[in-house]
Amino acid sequence: MSRLQQLLEAAGLSRVSTEIMHVALPSIRLKAHPMEEIQLEQGATKFGGSPDLSVEYPWPECDGVPLPFVAQINLSEVASYDSMHLLLTTGLLSFFFDIDAFFDSWPRRQSTWRVLYDPGVSTALQRFAIPETIARRRRYRPSAVTHSTEITLPDYSQYDSTSVERLGLSGQLTDEEEQAYYEIQAQLAGRAGTQYHMPLHRLLGHPDDIQWDMHRDLEGTPTDWQLLFQMDSDDAPDTEWGNTGRIYYWIRTRDLAKRDFSKVELILQST
Repeated sequence: MSRLQQLLEAAGLSRVSTEIMHVALPSIRLKAHPMEEIQLEQGATKFGGSPDLSVEYPWPECDGVPLPFVAQINLSEVASYDSMHLLLTTGLLSFFFDIDAFFDSWPRRQSTWRVLYDPGVSTALQRFAIPETIARRRRYRPSAVTHSTEITLPDYSQYDSTSVERLGLSGQLTDEEEQAYYEIQAQLAGRAGTQYHMPLHRLLGHPDDIQWDMHRDLEGTPTDWQLLFQMDSDDAPDTEWGNTGRIYYWIRTRDLAKRDFSKVELILQST
C-alpha cells in the first residue's frame, strides 16, 4: 500500500488519504496473450479455446444449448497473488457465458452464464471439443494468461450519491480531487496517458465500472458481494462484450466462503 500512499500525497489527496487507503483492495490482474491451444497445458489458466472438464462436470447448457466457454482459472497458479486468501489454493474455476441468449432475455436469465468449480485439477480432466451448435463468433481465441497483483479503488462520481458512502468520506471530493482520483486509478491499472482501450481483466478487488455502481443491481448491501471475475473486451481472445464492454461475475461473500459457485450473478456494462 505504500505506493498508493505516495500517489495520494503526490496528487494532493492527503486530506482523504486515510479513507481511500481503508477502502483500497488488492486484485489479481490478468493479461491475455494469444497462443495455440496445443501449447497450453491441460488445466492451465487460459481464456478462450476449449475447456478442460472432468466427466463429473459436463459442458453446461441453457435450454439444451451448450454455453460458450470464456475462461478457466487454475487456482494454484494464482494463489500466491491472492493476498487476502479469498480463493481456494487448488482447483479449477471455469466460466461460461452466452451473450446472445443474455440479450434475448429479460429479466436476465441466470441460465445464460455459469461458473463451474472442479476441486481438483486431476488426470480425469479432458479437453472438450467446442460443440458445433456454438456459433463461430462465440468460439473465443485460445490465450495464455499472466498474473500480477494490483491495487484497486472503488469507482467515484459526483453524480452518484453512493460514492461518498462507499469511500467513507465525510463529503464530496472537489473537482480537482475527483480528477486526481481518476488519474490515480489509471496509474494503478497501468493505463495512465493511454488513448486506446486497454483490456482490464481481474480476479477479486473492485470492478472497473463502465457505467454505474453495480451494487444497485445486486440484492442486499455492497458488503454482501464480492467481484469474482471481470473479463474485458480484448483482441487477444477476440472477445467483444457489447460495445467494448466488460462482463462481471459477482458472488455473495457467504457463498464464496462456502465455495458455492451455483448462484453467481453476471452483469454486463458497455460504452
